[in-house]
Amino acid sequence: MFNKMLSNPLAFLLLSSVLVLSACDPAPPQPALKPTRITDSSVTPVSPATLENGEKIAFNYKFVTDQTDGVRIFVRPFTAGQLSPDYAASPSRLVTGASGDGDGDITIQTGAVTVDQLRFQIFNPDQSKLLYEEFKPVNYTFKAPVIKTTRFTESSMTPASPATLKTGEKVTVNFKYVTDEVDGVRIFVYPSYTPGLEYSASGIYLGPSGEGTVTFTIRSFAVTVNKLEFVIFDKDTKKALFQEFKPVNYNFVLP
Repeated sequence: MFNKMLSNPLAFLLLSSVLVLSACDPAPPQPALKPTRITDSSVTPVSPATLENGEKIAFNYKFVTDQTDGVRIFVRPFTAGQLSPDYAASPSRLVTGASGDGDGDITIQTGAVTVDQLRFQIFNPDQSKLLYEEFKPVNYTFKAPVIKTTRFTESSMTPASPATLKTGEKVTVNFKYVTDEVDGVRIFVYPSYTPGLEYSASGIYLGPSGEGTVTFTIRSFAVTVNKLEFVIFDKDTKKALFQEFKPVNYNFVLP
């Protein structure tokens, strides 16, 4: 057939025109990248996940911008096209530079809520102009925490935090608890992984509720204690039934 077209001058000219036009046809235009945008992001825990109210979703991101005065970046949770109810989220500091990274966290404080999107927004410094917006699909189901049958219900410390003590001086911890363990439990309160630590042994605490007092101190080391571990074990200390951490600030100094 091609040979017949060659023998027909008019057909050959038409074919040549089509080929030339096809070769010169420009590629479809690509959308221009915005000068201010999120270039990468990640979240922990990985979606999908189920969390208790108050547990946090941590996010990290990278960005570029042409704003010489800096930008503010916000990440917020969405549910069915609206901001998720009773959320809490990190504020935005002013970030400057042509590129950079940031992080923060969000959570749902109360209620059964499914977060199905995270909204990333970039504003100018006074938040009068939205420079960039993007929604990323996720699946986080928040639910009310399960109240454990063995747990601490109240605690207090003397001296109150923050405080400075000499090594060997004791911090006294008073607590109340509930338990359904018929044979009783053992209870410990101490700073985790702290050199020179000395703390109270535990007797058996019987249920269904009660209270107790323990002490701890640091000997021979200048140490700052910034966290206390509260643990309830079964009577044989083979199984941890409850554990929580409480922030404190006790600065132990050498005498």
